[in-house]
Amino acid sequence: MDNVLSQVDSKSLRVVLSLETLNRLNMEIIFVLIAISICLAAFFLFSFIWATKNGQFEDTYGPSVRMLFDDETKPTNQVTNKKSQTCS
Repeated sequence: MDNVLSQVDSKSLRVVLSLETLNRLNMEIIFVLIAISICLAAFFLFSFIWATKNGQFEDTYGPSVRMLFDDETKPTNQVTNKKSQTCS
């Protein structure tokens, strides 16, 4: 094994070492991403439980039917005289 390493020049040895370092970094990144995804999933689960406890999903039928019924029309204000709106 030492004979093989002595024949390898320094540039290729650096490439091999940098590839090993890169592989090690890739594994560390995977662990970080797994931790972030678990935290994000826990946040969404907490948000869903909070929303259901506060009654966010109680009335699912009302809003869909509410738009079908007309509201009572409110009387509109009379248009005022334009002379009173202008500044003198």
